[in-house]
Amino acid sequence: MLSTTLNDTASEVGKPFYQRNALQAWLRSIWRIGATLHRLLVLVDVGLGPLAILLLALLFTTLLEGLGIGLLVPLFGLIVTPDEVNTRAMQWMHQLVPGQAPIVYVALFAGSIIVAMGLKNLFSVWTAVRSARLQRDMTVQLRARLLACLEHAPLSVFERTSPGTLASLFGHEVSRTVSALAGALSLVQVTLMGGIYFAMLAWISGSLGLYALACGGAIAAAVRVYSRHLESVGQEVTSSNLRLAARLTETFAGVRATRIAHAECHERTRVEDVSRVQAVAEERHLRSHAALQPMVESLAVVAAMLLVGGAEWWLVVPGRMTPVALMGFGFVLLRLLPLVKSFYGTQAQLLYFAGGADAILEWLRIAQYPTRPFGSRTAGRLERALVIQDLQFAYDPSRPAVTGLSLAIQAHELIAVVGRSGSGKSTLAALLLRLYEPEGGRILVDGCDYWDFSGESWHRFVAFVEQDPFIFNDTVAANVAYGCPSASPEEITRALAVAQLEEFVTALPQGLETELGERGVAMSGGQRQRLAIARAIVRDPELLILDEATSHLDTISESQLQRALLDAARGRTTLVIAHRLSTIKHADHIVVMEGGRVVEQGRWSELESTGGVFHQLLCHDLRDA
Repeated sequence: MLSTTLNDTASEVGKPFYQRNALQAWLRSIWRIGATLHRLLVLVDVGLGPLAILLLALLFTTLLEGLGIGLLVPLFGLIVTPDEVNTRAMQWMHQLVPGQAPIVYVALFAGSIIVAMGLKNLFSVWTAVRSARLQRDMTVQLRARLLACLEHAPLSVFERTSPGTLASLFGHEVSRTVSALAGALSLVQVTLMGGIYFAMLAWISGSLGLYALACGGAIAAAVRVYSRHLESVGQEVTSSNLRLAARLTETFAGVRATRIAHAECHERTRVEDVSRVQAVAEERHLRSHAALQPMVESLAVVAAMLLVGGAEWWLVVPGRMTPVALMGFGFVLLRLLPLVKSFYGTQAQLLYFAGGADAILEWLRIAQYPTRPFGSRTAGRLERALVIQDLQFAYDPSRPAVTGLSLAIQAHELIAVVGRSGSGKSTLAALLLRLYEPEGGRILVDGCDYWDFSGESWHRFVAFVEQDPFIFNDTVAANVAYGCPSASPEEITRALAVAQLEEFVTALPQGLETELGERGVAMSGGQRQRLAIARAIVRDPELLILDEATSHLDTISESQLQRALLDAARGRTTLVIAHRLSTIKHADHIVVMEGGRVVEQGRWSELESTGGVFHQLLCHDLRDA
C-alpha cells in the first residue's frame, strides 16, 4: 500500500516537475553540448572518425565504471547478509559458478570489480592521450585557418585592428577554443556517467530513481539562470582581453613618442584603466564559477539526504526495501553527487571557453579580398602603355578618394605624380598594387585588364617603395630577397649597389647574413629606405612605383640615390609619387592631381608657366625650401 502510494505520488508530483524541468534542462544541456561541438568542428577539419573513436572510448570508460560501481551492491550484500542476497547480479553469478561458498562469490565480485576498474583506467589513459593529440591538431589547424582567412582579408581590417588584438586572437582565444573542446568532451563523459548512475538508481528502486531525477530537474532549474550569467561573463572576458592586448601593443609601439612627450604617467594610466577592467572581468568569472559548484553540491546533498531519509521511513521500515538495497542506493547516490557538481561546473567552464570559439568564428566570417577573383594570365613585359580609365574608389562612401581618374602611362617612361595632401596620389599607387579593389573604371596593361593577371605574376610585374618601409627581423639578404626567394647572391649584391648600400653592408659583422633586428632598429631612416629600394630592384619589375622614396635622405645621399634610381629606371616604367618637386625635374611626364582626379599634365617647362595648380605647388615648395 505504501509502495503504491509512493509510486502514485511520484507519478503525480513528478510529471510536471520532471517533464518541465528535469527533461527540459537535460535536453537543453545536451543541445548546448552539441551546439558547442558543432561550432568547434566547423572551425577545424579534425575528421569524424577520430572524434567518433574518442567518444566511443568515453562510452566504454563510462560503462566500465558503471559496471564496477554496480557490482559493489551485491558485494555489500554478500558481506552484510550473505544468505539473503538475491539480486540479478547474484543470480547470474550463481548460474555461472554454481554451488560455491559465500566467500568465493565475494572474491569473484571483488575480482570482477578490479578487472572492470583496471580496464576503465586503461581506457581513461588512452582517451586522455587521444584527446591531447586532438587538441594539438585542432590548435595547429585553427591557427592555420585563421592565418589563411586574415591573409585574404581586406586591408581595411588591418588598418582598424591593432596587432595586439590579432596576437591575442591567435594566442589566448585559440587556447580558450581548444579548451572548450576538452570541456565539451568532459561534459559528454559526465553526462553519460550521470545517465548510467540514474539508470542504476532506477534499477535498485524505480520510485526513488524517479524522485532523484525530479530533484535533478529542480537543481537544473535553479542553476539555469546562473549559467546564463556565466556565459555573459565569458563574453565580457573575451572583449576585455582583446582591448588589453590592443592597448599594450599601442603603448609599446609608441614608447618613443611617449618619452619625447614625457607622457609616461598618462600612458600608464590608460593601460591601468584597461587592465583594471580586464582584471574585474576575470574576477567576476572566477567568483561566479567558484560559487556555482558549492551551490550545486549543497542542493544535491540536501536532496540526497531527503531521499535516503524518506526511503528509510517509507520503504525500509515497512519492509518494502531491504537495508542492503538502500545502502547500495545511497552509495550510488553519493557517487552521483560529485557528477552533478562536476556537470554544472564543467558546463560553466564550457560556456566561458566557448566565448573564444565565438570570437574566432566572428573573425572567420569577415569578408574576403578580392570579391572579384584574380585571373590566371601571366603579366609579361609592358610594351605600349598602362591606361587608367575613369577609376573610382572611396575608403568612406561619403568621401571619394579618386573619382573619374583617367591617365595614360607610356611604357619605359618616368612619370611623376604630384598634388596636395589628400589629392589621391597614394590611393592611385595602392590601386595599381591591387591592395584595394576599384569600385569603378579599369586599368589596362597593353589593352588587358590588370585584374585578369594572377597574383604571383602581377606582384612580380610591379614593385613598390613606400615612405616608411617595413624591415623584417631577418638578415640583410632575406630582407632584400623578400617575396623573391629565387634571387641569387649576385642579384642581391647588385641591387644593394644600385641602392647605394654597399658600404653599409660591408661594415656589418656578418655582411649579408647580419640580422637587422625588429623593424630594422639598428638602421637609420635613409638606410631603411635604400634597403626597400634594393628589395624592389632585385625583382626586376616592369613597373616601379616610388612613393617619395628619397624622403628620409640627406642632400648628398639624395643626389647619389637620384642617379642610382635613374639608372634603375632605364628599360622599365617608373611612377614617382613626389612631395618635393625638386626630385622630379628629370621626369618625362608630370601628372598633377587634385580632388582625386588629374587636373594638369605635361613636362616641367610646360606646367611651370601655366599659373595653375603645379605653379602653386612649385611656389609653395620654393618657400618651404
